[in-house]
Amino acid sequence: MTHDRAIIPAPGVAHQTVTMGTWAANDVTITAIDGSINNNLQGMSTVSGGRASFSSAALVGGDSITFATSEGTITYGPKTRINSSRRRNGTNLVVVGQSLNHTPFDDSYGWQLQESLYNQGHTVGFDNYAWAGASFAMRDAIKTELRELVFGYKKNILLIWGGFTDVFTEGRTGQNIYDDKKSWALSAAGYGYDTIVALTVPDTTWMTAPQKTEYEAQNPLLVANADSAFDVVVDIAAIPSMQDASNTTYFSDGTHFTDAGAAVVAGAVETAITPYLWRP
Repeated sequence: MTHDRAIIPAPGVAHQTVTMGTWAANDVTITAIDGSINNNLQGMSTVSGGRASFSSAALVGGDSITFATSEGTITYGPKTRINSSRRRNGTNLVVVGQSLNHTPFDDSYGWQLQESLYNQGHTVGFDNYAWAGASFAMRDAIKTELRELVFGYKKNILLIWGGFTDVFTEGRTGQNIYDDKKSWALSAAGYGYDTIVALTVPDTTWMTAPQKTEYEAQNPLLVANADSAFDVVVDIAAIPSMQDASNTTYFSDGTHFTDAGAAVVAGAVETAITPYLWRP
């Protein structure tokens, strides 16, 4: 078992997926579900790579879920950190941003990145804290929740990517997006993240020319990193295969990725963050 803590959604939060981490295949089974969560458990599985997750539509104080694993029984309760008093040897990857971080759903760049590092012998946790359909500014209030994710591992890396909704829906500028991402980065550093990583955005066919200009205007700002808010900047926009969103080998719909597109991103990020991983 390579991940020994998770955070349960707050009471009344609907359909929030919480990733438990990477477990040995078939290592996790549900042995007890208490209280009102009983009818709201969805998608618990040990699928490819032993990934386990669930969604809770309602969780009240006192509810808990108990898992039996090969390393003993562990219980999760509302907003409870398991073994948070000690940090496990390894690195946790936390992703924030928009739907670029989710596609393709079953094989996003984050999953591919974690799997590749795990296969190389690294102990790596993964929390996909990204969202769809909201800007960084709209999600500003949840920044403090990043604090909950730094207690499980000895090193924590935050990956920040997105900005589509910020421009497309809210009319924000490239400078606005950069400033918002910088704010997230500075907050995360204060919460104890060891390495803050920003990714530039690839091509898209979904925007008007003026919108696309603003969307891509964040890229040179991120690369310049004039405020030194980011420890690493991965220039996804500079990768040739990321420069034509009409290429169906890498893009599924003109914005989101195919498995191959996500693999390109995962490979670039892996190269950039490998020096920052925990090592014994």
